[in-house]
Amino acid sequence: MKYKKIWLDGFREIKNTIGRFLALLLIIAMGTGFFVGIRAAAPDMMAIADKYYQQVNLEDMSIQSTMGLTSEDTAILDDIDGIQYEAYAFADRQVADSEDLVRFYPNFNASGELNQFAVTEGRLPESKTEIALDSQLAQTNESIYGIGKEISLSDLGVTESEDIEAPALSEETFTIVGYVNSPLQISNISRGATSIGDGKLNGFAVVSPEVITGDIFTSIAIDITAADNLTAYSDEYNEVIADKKAEIETAFEGRPQTVYDETVTEATEAISSGQAEIDSAQKALADGASKISRSQSQIDEGRDALNRQQSEVEAQLPEGVTLAQAGLSSVVAQLEAGSASLDDAQSQVDSARKTYESESIKASESLSSAESELAEAQSTVDDLEVPVYHINDRSSVNGYTAWENNAANMSTIGQAFPVIFFLIAALVSFTNMQRMVTEQRTQIGTYKALGYSPRVIQIKYLMYASIAAILGMVIGIPIGNYLFPNIIVTAFADTVALPGMIYTWQITDISLAVLISLLTTVLPAYITTRKTLRERTAPLLQAVAGKNGKHIFLERFKGFWHKLSFQSKITWRNIFLYKGRNLMTIIGVAGCTMLIVTGFGLSDSISDLPQDQFQQIKTYDGYVTLNMDASQEEREAVIQTLNNQEQVNQTLSLHQEVMTTNDPAITQQIVTVMAFNPESDFEDFFLLEDLSSEQRLDLPDDGILITAKLASLLDVTTGDKIVLTDTENVEQSFVVKGIVTNYLGHDIYMSEQYYADTLGTDAEVNSAFVQFEAGTSNDDQTGIMEKVKDMPGTIGSQLNAGLISDFEETLAALDLVTVVLIISAGGLAFIVLYSLTNINVSERMHELATVKVLGFRSLEVSMYVYRETLFLTLIGIIVGNFMGYGLLSYILETISIDQIYFPIVINWDSYLFASFITLVFSLIVMVFMHIKLKNIEMVSALKEED
Repeated sequence: MKYKKIWLDGFREIKNTIGRFLALLLIIAMGTGFFVGIRAAAPDMMAIADKYYQQVNLEDMSIQSTMGLTSEDTAILDDIDGIQYEAYAFADRQVADSEDLVRFYPNFNASGELNQFAVTEGRLPESKTEIALDSQLAQTNESIYGIGKEISLSDLGVTESEDIEAPALSEETFTIVGYVNSPLQISNISRGATSIGDGKLNGFAVVSPEVITGDIFTSIAIDITAADNLTAYSDEYNEVIADKKAEIETAFEGRPQTVYDETVTEATEAISSGQAEIDSAQKALADGASKISRSQSQIDEGRDALNRQQSEVEAQLPEGVTLAQAGLSSVVAQLEAGSASLDDAQSQVDSARKTYESESIKASESLSSAESELAEAQSTVDDLEVPVYHINDRSSVNGYTAWENNAANMSTIGQAFPVIFFLIAALVSFTNMQRMVTEQRTQIGTYKALGYSPRVIQIKYLMYASIAAILGMVIGIPIGNYLFPNIIVTAFADTVALPGMIYTWQITDISLAVLISLLTTVLPAYITTRKTLRERTAPLLQAVAGKNGKHIFLERFKGFWHKLSFQSKITWRNIFLYKGRNLMTIIGVAGCTMLIVTGFGLSDSISDLPQDQFQQIKTYDGYVTLNMDASQEEREAVIQTLNNQEQVNQTLSLHQEVMTTNDPAITQQIVTVMAFNPESDFEDFFLLEDLSSEQRLDLPDDGILITAKLASLLDVTTGDKIVLTDTENVEQSFVVKGIVTNYLGHDIYMSEQYYADTLGTDAEVNSAFVQFEAGTSNDDQTGIMEKVKDMPGTIGSQLNAGLISDFEETLAALDLVTVVLIISAGGLAFIVLYSLTNINVSERMHELATVKVLGFRSLEVSMYVYRETLFLTLIGIIVGNFMGYGLLSYILETISIDQIYFPIVINWDSYLFASFITLVFSLIVMVFMHIKLKNIEMVSALKEED
């Protein structure tokens, strides 16, 4: 019976204090939802990736070599247990109409089980003239890449080598039959590097395996059997891969030298054989000349002998008598026959000489060309180096490590950000329950006087706290577990090609949320009631005496103190009298303001990046990639054509190429290398501004300027060296002389002379950057680029308008995170302010009733409390603004997208908006409390203290 009464009284208490109950319930719901949801994001991201890798059977390892791979390499793998492998080749080519650089993969779905393509629309190719395209590439130009349309390839990427072993395409025209995603191209931000064009791949394509010809493989994909059932990115998975990688590295230990020796030997033998053929041909030419010379000599000797014979016979005849007159007709006939015979022989020799001279010229040209080719071949052999075998794990897959880093970043944020949110909620819920029990001392004393045991009395308060906490958790945890991971994954969705959401339940985090919720609601109810129930019944039935007033240190400043009004003096005394409660208010308001400032700061830091990048840092509007196989005159004609356009302000000629990072600790990054002529107007196109001092930097003579994000990823500073790999797989070392601001992509800048000194080759002009007149429309810009597109000196062009659009799309998803953060923080701020203000009013009900009896009007009674609340709120807002900057700095340093550098920016109006929102919530709460204060029953309130 007693339990029933207590339970009924507990439910009645919920009904009578529904505002407090809902505030407690909602703050627990928000705290647990935010805590569980944010911390679930990283495991959900891992689960999404692992499921996808399992579905497409992503390779565990791969092997590449700077000299290509052959069947002899696969034979080594045949002797290694516990693996399956598939060797394949790909070819990089340019689409003629769009100028996109595309990597052509064989259809892995038809040729094996690894690296399966995921069809997003249409189907995979079934004949040699069909093709499936990268789904991301297809979105960039639907008019060219629509299903059913036909695309042709340009000559870019076609090698002039007669080496039939090198990978190549047997077809030049294809019909698009579908769109796909590839596990080898997880990242949508970059498709990797290529040795053709401007060095940056725009996408990939899938063709039937027989379309890719040649005997050389470009890669061997490896599946580790022992890792099949292990979770990607897990320590167990990484250990298995590391062990197998070490085993494969041991198996290939002597292979590079063997390949080098075989290649050199084969090339040397071929050169020797070619030289022997040249020597033989030269000997044949010499023999032919010698034979003609001997024949001519024989004819000359025969004519001399015939002339001598005729002269001897004529010498024996009388003077003036001919051979015919002398009756020597037979001799005449004999001489004429001999002369005719010599004439025939001479004619044959002349014909042979003419033929020889004609053929000799051709042969000499052929021999000269052959000698040049042999000399070039010998130079190539001399320059040959021992090949490098790259035995990679999944970190070499484009986007694999980036997704892991994104998940790790979210995990790091989950260690701090939701904890702050939850602690604020827990702080307020603890205070709420503690105050509730304190307010009901008299009722507890009544229960005790009626004979209720302490354990039975506690049930009411424990029930109240438990129901609020449990309902809050039941509402908050499921919503948070689904809402926040979904928002976060959506924010990263445009950066990767991974399938939809997978939701996981993180039992540890949920258990921790439940524990904290109960500790901050049930525990204070238990401790406070236990402490209260230890007192005697009589004291419990009496009101607790209020705190005695004390002098405060402000009173020492008599000039200041005497000028204050009576109510101002009361306000200051109460602020110092209730230090604990007021500190709680400041902490709660500061925490909420901090979260709101952080939300606005995120928006400020990312919203202007596209404009800052392409209007301040890089002020060019596009660039043309020149065809280095064309003549110098043809390339100069392209630049001249651009300069002749009225809407072109100016152009900048420079050398540009692509290199990649080789630091195993980070995802391979694409780096654009630019070499300027220091005398050019490059400063009109690029703002080279020091990241820290924001001062312009001069182009160094003995080093490079590196962009901020790349410096951060490589962990380098001024004076350090960085090593990059060029498209020929040769490592190049550069000295960092400065770090410059840049928000998108990775660039390094240097002088032409430093480039030549470092790489040992001239920095030939291969790009023309274009700056249009202000106000030139996108259509006009495109039209101008079209004019040079088909010129022989051009192989491609790029306008910044497309990059700006892509950049904005990448950042757009982060706006959703910002909105959710601001809304969550605003909601928390409202509940915190409501709870703390409600506690403040409840604690001082007798005091407020007293001043009301003394003649204070309703507004004056409210302001009696609200002066303190407003003052404390303002202090909390000021503190929260400072804390918001610190939290934003932490988040932006933690949320890392490889290709994007986030500056820490909070505009002044964001501070104002955050302060305004907190202040508005505070005023709304005051309005509610004012209504409550107007309805105070003075007699009842005063009796509570009697």
